[in-house]
Amino acid sequence: MSRPRSGHENPGSRQGTTRGASAPHVWQRRRLRILVADDDEGCRLGIATILEEEGHQLVVASRGEEAVEQARCLRLRNEGLDLSILDFHMPDLDGIETYRRLVAEFPGLPGVFVSGEASPWLVEQVRLVGGIGLVRKPLDVVRVRGIVYGFGAGGGFLVT
Repeated sequence: MSRPRSGHENPGSRQGTTRGASAPHVWQRRRLRILVADDDEGCRLGIATILEEEGHQLVVASRGEEAVEQARCLRLRNEGLDLSILDFHMPDLDGIETYRRLVAEFPGLPGVFVSGEASPWLVEQVRLVGGIGLVRKPLDVVRVRGIVYGFGAGGGFLVT
């Protein structure tokens, strides 16, 4: 589902709001290219649908190896990624290993993880690998938007 990037992207900016606000009018928004990897088809497609409706470009994968391969293809075409949203538990590579490999392709790539659990241990694992947040499933529109707008706020570690 990857589409070419438009050349009309403007940097987002914060306009006097609290971190994690999800109202689209609060942000001077830009289109992001976001990689979403989740082995749960419903979750993956739900995230993609919400973010596409927000105007973002999505690259989707059903497992970790596929996500890494998608990232390699983008890099070889000199196309970038702005954000990765990764399921923590996937059958081939877990989210942590997937993220490590993605960062090898795109150093500094922000990573948000999603999981049915948000234990202190899991939060620590995400922090150790350099992730910027952990969002608990089930995801809904507010949480998915919060991932992107929380990332755009550039605040601290996101846990919802």
